Amino acid sequence: MLLNIVTLPDPVLSAQAEPVTVFDEKLKEMVSDMFETLYAAPGVGLAAPQVGVSKQLVVIDLFPGGIKSDEDKEWFEEQKAGGYTGPLVLVNPQIVEKSGAISFEEGCLSLPGVSWEVKRAEHVLVKAQNVEGEPITIDATGFFAVCIQHELDHLKGLTLVNYMPRLKMAAVIRRLRKRKAEE
Repeated sequence: MLLNIVTLPDPVLSAQAEPVTVFDEKLKEMVSDMFETLYAAPGVGLAAPQVGVSKQLVVIDLFPGGIKSDEDKEWFEEQKAGGYTGPLVLVNPQIVEKSGAISFEEGCLSLPGVSWEVKRAEHVLVKAQNVEGEPITIDATGFFAVCIQHELDHLKGLTLVNYMPRLKMAAVIRRLRKRKAEE
């Protein structure tokens, strides 16, 4: 089922997400719906708060359209070298180690039409659970690490605007409020 992606200034986007404590069919259905929504958007990552659910749950797929060209294959090999193995579900994720620095121009499904260059760790080690509640460890580098950090920010109530100077942040929020009022 396609879920509604909430946009700033919806309060769920600035709230700390609650841990997932029940690993059942309802959670698996939520994950399936989040992937469907991610692919329809389209995007490469989606956190539960972005669909109005204040839970520590993230889905990531760096290749939502699949690998269709030589350029895609090359990009996939780069991401594979950075630890990416395919669509990923992170439940109750925590970054336990980070190093290096990298900057990327990031966009966000909850801030349509907004992008901002953000400096993040180039490498992250993440401890989480899978959809069954089993512990997993993700060792990510480069764009994959950036994507994870972006999505985990949503679980802490942070979005791209938190990385902007105050005046830019205020202007973006005003523009998003106006767009929402016009809808």
